[in-house]
Amino acid sequence: MSARRPILLAGFALAALAVPPTSAQQHETADHSILYSVLPTDQLNAEVARRYGIERSDRRGLLTVIVRRKDAAAGDPAVAARITGTVQNLLGEPQTLRFEEVRGEETVDYLATFPLRRPDTLRFALDVTPAGGKAETVQFQREFPAD
Repeated sequence: MSARRPILLAGFALAALAVPPTSAQQHETADHSILYSVLPTDQLNAEVARRYGIERSDRRGLLTVIVRRKDAAAGDPAVAARITGTVQNLLGEPQTLRFEEVRGEETVDYLATFPLRRPDTLRFALDVTPAGGKAETVQFQREFPAD
């Protein structure tokens, strides 16, 4: 399987939400690829935001997570997962993320919104348990410069 394939597949799924595929990052396990993307909700297309009930604002962020099973013969299918997590700012103020599952024909996306103040660097800690898989911890940070 090509190393670019999971990113391309995530790009197609994230495109439905108008998230630039280049902003997607991934965490690899032996059996799964966990793809995630973070952006301010004001960058969402107005129609997409309305369809998913997401407030467009420069004071709200959106985290999108997709879990894919590594299976070249099946085209690396999206799988359901249990996802919990927190986001915290540089002052160490944590906030629990509440994920909503959004299913498409061949996609399973998990969306969580959170308050966003700029400038700030946010640290994310996710616990991801794919259906039939082992729990994984994914940690990353994202900088949000002043407007």
